[in-house]
Amino acid sequence: MATSSTARTAKSSSSRRSAPTATGRWRRVGPSAQAAAAPCDRKVESRREKGDHSRPAGWRTGYPQGLRLGAAGGRPRRYRPRHRHPRPPPFYFLLSTFLLSLPPRDCYFGGTFDPVHAGHLAIARAALASGEVARVVFLPALAPPHKGGRSLRPFAERLYLLHLACAADPRLVVSTLEAELPAPSYTARTLELLVSRGAAPPILLLMGADTLLDLPHWYHPERVVALARILAAPRPGVAIETLRAAVAPLLPGDAFDRHVRLLEMAPVACSATEIRRLLAHGLDPGALLPEVVRAALVPKPPLDTG
Repeated sequence: MATSSTARTAKSSSSRRSAPTATGRWRRVGPSAQAAAAPCDRKVESRREKGDHSRPAGWRTGYPQGLRLGAAGGRPRRYRPRHRHPRPPPFYFLLSTFLLSLPPRDCYFGGTFDPVHAGHLAIARAALASGEVARVVFLPALAPPHKGGRSLRPFAERLYLLHLACAADPRLVVSTLEAELPAPSYTARTLELLVSRGAAPPILLLMGADTLLDLPHWYHPERVVALARILAAPRPGVAIETLRAAVAPLLPGDAFDRHVRLLEMAPVACSATEIRRLLAHGLDPGALLPEVVRAALVPKPPLDTG
């Protein structure tokens, strides 16, 4: 009788095996649950029979995917999957490569530059500081139509002085593009030539506010407005309301704000006309000229040999 009772107890003990619950604790299960156990469960059970109660890696605790038991079988913690961030689509890679390969944004500064002075350089640096411009390209006019019969310095001399003034800053570039066009030099023709050579409209144009006042009287001003955006430098005595009224036939209402941006800088009170007058009378323009240009234009006094 005792032997039979002991056998039943052993059979009952062997038929009720341990299994983990959803909370990480162990509970006893019957034969039906043991029959449904996976092979990995039977391996763990064989280890338990040998006295090894540790829980090997990969033991299924019944938690959803992405959850894992915390320290000492406590509350589950969520872990990060191995591939948390999917690989970006090729489109974004190609787009970023295209944007990085774009050439710098150029801004074109046309004028006579007879001679180039400190005000021109101040306007160019204000454009660079605006964050919209990577380089300023000076475009000296070969034969400006608005100068009438006034004599100009030769184109080669004006070009040389520009190179002197821009040599210290690689963001300031001098171009002879307008020398390739027939006289007189018109901005509309220059813009069309730039577009034909790959420049994408709208092209940035840099000018003083006093020059912008005459925009409706330019050669084909509608072509200029269609192909360009204008960065205007403030000038003494030229108010924003005056500018709006002057270009209203071309840029009415909100069109002015879309096509014209005023640079944030103090008004430039520097005139090439005044500099030419001083030079004609043998006077030194001083700080009105860049130092290298001043050294080239102002004759040095003779040495006192007495």
